[in-house]
Amino acid sequence: MAQVACPPGNSPAGLVVARVGRVVETRDASLPWQVLDGTGLPIAPVSEFLRELVARGNTAASCRSYAYDLLRWFRFLAAVEVPWNRNQRTKVRDFVLWLHVSHNPARDRPREGAPAPGR
Repeated sequence: MAQVACPPGNSPAGLVVARVGRVVETRDASLPWQVLDGTGLPIAPVSEFLRELVARGNTAASCRSYAYDLLRWFRFLAAVEVPWNRNQRTKVRDFVLWLHVSHNPARDRPREGAPAPGR
């Protein structure tokens, strides 16, 4: 899938973020969920963060939620070709804007009795 960088000052609406990597459950209580990159290797800074999260008393469910959010973040950084440790505040802004304009597949699955999305 092609990746288009989001130039400064432009809307991230046209940004294509490849769906690479995944979140996997482990059998390790200190790291119940792990984020893997596109080659299947753990993303070390994410594992370190998630391990710290669990050590501070957060649940495995919280760890899973953070893992999916961090997978999304790392996918975005790859699309705009910014290493995670070279990130700047403007990329956080662009990420949030991209989240607002990108398709959310969870909204395609209506739940019985749930309000319409955005309400």
